[in-house]
Amino acid sequence: MNVLLVQPHATFPSRFAPLGLSYLAGNLDEKHNVFGLDMNFLGNVLGAQATQQELLRTLQENEIDVVGISVLEETIDAAREVARAARDNATIVAGGYLPTLAPSAIDFADFVIRGEGERPFNALVNALDSGGSPPIIKGLEGELSAINIEPDLNSLRPPRRDIFPSSNSRQKYSVAAVVASRGCVFDCGYCSAKQLYGRRYRSRSMENLAVELDALFADEDLECFRINDEQFFGFSSDDRARALSILSYVANSVEGRDRFKMALEGRADQYVKFMSEYPHASEIFAKLAAKDSSLVEDLQGSKDGLSISLGIEALHQPLLDFYDKELTVETNLEAIRLLQQSGHSYSLFMLPFHAELPFNDAKENILAYLRHVSDVSVYHTKFFLSNLSERVVPYKGTRFINQWEAKGILDTREDIAGYRFTDRRTGVLYHFMNLLTSRALQQNFEYGSVRQGVLDLLEVCERADVVSEVSTHDAPEDFFYVFERSGRDDSR
Repeated sequence: MNVLLVQPHATFPSRFAPLGLSYLAGNLDEKHNVFGLDMNFLGNVLGAQATQQELLRTLQENEIDVVGISVLEETIDAAREVARAARDNATIVAGGYLPTLAPSAIDFADFVIRGEGERPFNALVNALDSGGSPPIIKGLEGELSAINIEPDLNSLRPPRRDIFPSSNSRQKYSVAAVVASRGCVFDCGYCSAKQLYGRRYRSRSMENLAVELDALFADEDLECFRINDEQFFGFSSDDRARALSILSYVANSVEGRDRFKMALEGRADQYVKFMSEYPHASEIFAKLAAKDSSLVEDLQGSKDGLSISLGIEALHQPLLDFYDKELTVETNLEAIRLLQQSGHSYSLFMLPFHAELPFNDAKENILAYLRHVSDVSVYHTKFFLSNLSERVVPYKGTRFINQWEAKGILDTREDIAGYRFTDRRTGVLYHFMNLLTSRALQQNFEYGSVRQGVLDLLEVCERADVVSEVSTHDAPEDFFYVFERSGRDDSR
């Protein structure tokens, strides 16, 4: 059969070939012809109209029988458009985050695959090819709707990135990415990992991963490399030993290159444990960080050859407890200290706003952030500013979306889930913090002026009397508030 795998257009740019779809392609039986179309990448290169024409051309010229579409909440409308273009002649299969956690939301597909799709998709395509009814396939919505979790990542064949555009400089990804592990053992309230992976962490062996790394590093033009794991350092001593082996292997493989960047991410507590067990890892980090620093925007804001990103979420214990992070502020501060001591680029993932956040907790968290992340010389501007204004997004399958729906504060508009803040001053602070940080991004960033602006904003919002409800969907002109200043009221 002729199979087309499509990544729909999204609001965020593609830096590397879609790994999920690449794995589907790599694990299809060889008797099938497989094509790839990253409409998100091409949309930024060619424009929306030319990308749509490319979709139609690919469908017609290759007589596509099956179209597989990866779907996120923010790409469902674009995915629906892809299905509409292909419906007359092809079977539509949807997979990915949204079909896995909310299959009822997918109203445009003939089949929905839930969970990791390499084996279910291959089984489905083979069944369609035989002309018979699809058998009971784990992960295939319908007869059996259980989410499929691949037990052995080493048994999967390597991803086929070659199905996506990379043949010329105008259509070339800037980053090569690999998956060394999948899953997480924690159950944070804002995250769907428990629903997706069942609190299971699975990793590839060093021997299995080395085959793929060797193939990637054979490309002398490769300059930006990302390990696309949410939890690179894992959760056990064996996981951390494996992480060290991967780092050593990469450093040795690119030793002769002048231009190279690498990015990875993990939890703060696991990074602290890793550095405690392997303090000499700092030498490997230094070797990677010493690479050419001219590709600043191409990889996670890195200002040198290495960027490590840690999910700390907050520097105020009530927020960490609310998120069920099973982290302490002390651990997060130790992780920051180690990162700052290392001298290489780093970034932090923070969530300073959520629906039920009291203003005083929001204030204390932001003040702690300003105290402990003041040296931005190795910290990318965009990440520093976003950590002042990010919010929890209540995605499908997360505990928070159910919690806030039950409390009546969930606010969904045009299929976009938001919420009304229970502390209205927190809502005002959220909106004005976004205004402040967006303007700082457009201007020459200067830490001192941003810091003072944040402090002024905290002081003003603390004294605000917010008359109307405040939703994440609002703009500042949509709600009414009163600022008490100099003995009089300034109303808006």
